[in-house]
Amino acid sequence: MHAKIILIGEHAVVYQKKAIVCPVFDANVQVQLAPHDQYFIESDFYKGLLIDAPTSFESIKNLIEALITTFNVNPVKINIHNHIPVAAGMGASAAIAAAIVQAFFQYHQETLSEQTLVEWIQRSETIAHGNPSGIDMYGVLSNHALIFQRNIEVSSLTFQMDGYLLITFSNEHGSTKEAVTRVSQYVAHNKHVLEDMEISILKAIKAIQHKHIDILGHELNTYQDYLKQIGVSTPRIDAMVRDALSFGAAGAKLSGGGLGGCMIALFKNNSHMVQLQEHYKKQGYHQQFIIDLKRI
Repeated sequence: MHAKIILIGEHAVVYQKKAIVCPVFDANVQVQLAPHDQYFIESDFYKGLLIDAPTSFESIKNLIEALITTFNVNPVKINIHNHIPVAAGMGASAAIAAAIVQAFFQYHQETLSEQTLVEWIQRSETIAHGNPSGIDMYGVLSNHALIFQRNIEVSSLTFQMDGYLLITFSNEHGSTKEAVTRVSQYVAHNKHVLEDMEISILKAIKAIQHKHIDILGHELNTYQDYLKQIGVSTPRIDAMVRDALSFGAAGAKLSGGGLGGCMIALFKNNSHMVQLQEHYKKQGYHQQFIIDLKRI
């Protein structure tokens, strides 16, 4: 199961504005089940008995326990091989939940419909995020870019542009709940910002439809200014954005809830992107992923 990133529209999407979400295929998670003498989890972020899993693991623990009850599963070892940064705006919790559900159904040779998978993921995401918009779930389940609008529509969006997106984890874990609270407090006194953000989102969609990468880059920069204004960027993300632009990015911004997480940079030139990759690695930012816009 792959990750996702929000290209543009984070936070505005909570207020039923549109957002663009893209699949990230080289960030992924796989889950396998094997008979064991106890219910045991093996993963990078927790290794031990299911019953002893920490509070931070609550949504996944709850999901696994529900699946065990549903299938009446004898003790198993659940191996979670995760290559998606956690708490980074890449949909890790939704992807892990989806991979776990698929693993349980495969282990019992049961057919899994898309609707059933969606229902299981929603259950887990509600525990993880309280009132999720659904954008993470749709993002990790789709092999195409999407225009997402909460409770209204989800439609495909074709890029097929000569360009690349470099996604780099800032090594700062974000907090979606804290960010959403901060934004709601700001919006309560500055409702106009949502209209400004929506204008930028719609311009970005139009730029993609007309293959105008420079206009798209401009809107990413504009939207980053809004994200700073509403208080969800960080000094580290701001510095990473400045570096990206100095290396020739057409646009750069944080992606996801903010207060940490990932920075995305749009490039027309592959060689410039590679130079930025090396620059970031020297700064200790080793978790990097690339989207070839010709392929989505």
